[in-house]
Amino acid sequence: MNKEFYIMTEACPALDFFIYIQNIYGNQTKKSEYRFPYMIREYAFSQNFEDSYKEKWAETVQLVAENRFNGEKLFYNHKNFFFEGLFMDHTSFNEVYQSFKVWWQSLTGELAVTRTVDEEISNIYRDLPESSPRKTLFVQVIYDDCFLGDLMSQPYFCIVTMEQCLHGKEKLLQFVRKSMR
Repeated sequence: MNKEFYIMTEACPALDFFIYIQNIYGNQTKKSEYRFPYMIREYAFSQNFEDSYKEKWAETVQLVAENRFNGEKLFYNHKNFFFEGLFMDHTSFNEVYQSFKVWWQSLTGELAVTRTVDEEISNIYRDLPESSPRKTLFVQVIYDDCFLGDLMSQPYFCIVTMEQCLHGKEKLLQFVRKSMR
C-alpha cells in the first residue's frame, strides 16, 4: 500500500505521568472508581489540585503537539513542573515520581502501552483515505482516561487511550480523522 502519510504511535512519559498522578488523586479522593495505580498511602496534594492539573495538562499537551520530544524532556529534565501546584510536599511527589519511573521503564510500562495498540492503529491506517496529505499523524497513547482534563486533538496530533484503541475501531477511526483536518 503506497500512502502519502504515516502514523507515528508513541507513549509520552509526561502525559502518562499526569494520568498516573490523576489516578492516585482520584483513588484518594473518591473522584472515580479505583484505577491503576492503587496506593494505600495518602499523598499530600495541593488544595487547588484540579485547577492546577487542568492547566498543566493543557500546557503539556500543547508542548507535546509542538514537538513530540518535549514530553520526554519535560518528564526527565523538569520534574519540578509536576510538583508545583500539584503536591504540597517533596516526599509525596518524589515517591509518586519514582514509582511511575520504575513502572514506565519496565516491560509493563511504556513498551506495553505502545505495543498493546499497534494492531489497532495499523487497522485504522488501512482505513484512512489514500488521498491524505503528505504529513505524519502523531498519535500519543495514554494508558487510561483523563477525567480531569481534555483529550484535545490538534491538526495531525491526537491523544488516545488504550481503551479507545481496544474497544471500538469505528469510534477510534472517527476520532483520528478529526485530527487530520
